[in-house]
Amino acid sequence: MTIQHVVELTASATVVVPVTQPRNHFRLVTAAEFIAAYKPLEFVVDGLIPRGSIQSWTGPTGHAKTAVATLLQLCIACGHEFAGREVTPGRVLVLCGENPADYRLRLISTAQALGIQASELSNLYVLPFAFAVTGRLDDLFREVERCGPLVAVFVDTSAAYFAGSDENSNTEMKQHASALRGLCTLPGEPAVIVLCHPTKQSTRESLLPRGGGAFLAEVDGNLTVWKERSQVTLHWAGKLRGPDFEPISFSIDPCVIQSVRDAKGRQVVSVVASWSMGGATSSVSDAAEVALLRAMCAEASGSVASWAKRCGWVSSAGEPRKSKVARLLQRLESNRLVVKGADGRWHSTAEGQVLAHGAEVAGPSDFSK
Repeated sequence: MTIQHVVELTASATVVVPVTQPRNHFRLVTAAEFIAAYKPLEFVVDGLIPRGSIQSWTGPTGHAKTAVATLLQLCIACGHEFAGREVTPGRVLVLCGENPADYRLRLISTAQALGIQASELSNLYVLPFAFAVTGRLDDLFREVERCGPLVAVFVDTSAAYFAGSDENSNTEMKQHASALRGLCTLPGEPAVIVLCHPTKQSTRESLLPRGGGAFLAEVDGNLTVWKERSQVTLHWAGKLRGPDFEPISFSIDPCVIQSVRDAKGRQVVSVVASWSMGGATSSVSDAAEVALLRAMCAEASGSVASWAKRCGWVSSAGEPRKSKVARLLQRLESNRLVVKGADGRWHSTAEGQVLAHGAEVAGPSDFSK
């Protein structure tokens, strides 16, 4: 082919003009518009856990992460204050894939201590198996849409839902944390609390979740759980987006479960968490107990039945739940907050009266739902 042929072919060819890819279109907003779009921050637990956030709860094995988390789950599901803090009541989802059998006992024992019947836990949902969150988010969306919007999601534990092969890989752990953050987009924009094992050789002051800086960078805060003897402290380390708070103390106590037995018919023992208030341990059911103490102070000559009615603890038929009051009185007596007088009547002690007038509780109907 001569040069002349090339020139002729070029002249007769259809010229294709390259199409310039359109730029991404931005819309600048004024500062006034930006400020006007502010959405008020809502806390699932006042001053502690913002709705729509993701937090890691880091603690060594055996340091009562699940016990404290179970208490919080029931507080949210039943509208019960948590460690003296107001909660946003609503539906809670628990992914308990690490040890479903153990979680079942923690749930039963904590509900028993709070005086809550299983039939009253209609706001608490459980998925008792492990899976890779990255591949099942759509399935979760469908299930949550069927059940209703969530306030909180608990992941027990991060390791049980990790799809990678190396928890020390920054790349894999960043992908894992991003997948867990996807749970915040479930209907209701729930807060996500991920129970985590700490890095090796961690101390109370350096309780960071496994996965290095990549995992920590993706979460909004890292709360810590540390146990010494029977006392557990909830605080934070490494990162906290939100207001600082003083360490919160809990007592971890054994609990004989009344409603179940083992295969040989023997009683089963689990543990429950209770909030320690002002250095003195308050019972795990502090809101219910304080409500009863207040009823006793308001009606000093009242009866078990009248106190139950005053607290709003009645059956569907309107009968006072005297058995619940009796159980609470026994626990209050063990904590020296009430005493049975020579006349056979129950009376609040001076310490009980201080607790009744000095503590804030959610209200008399917390556990009557």
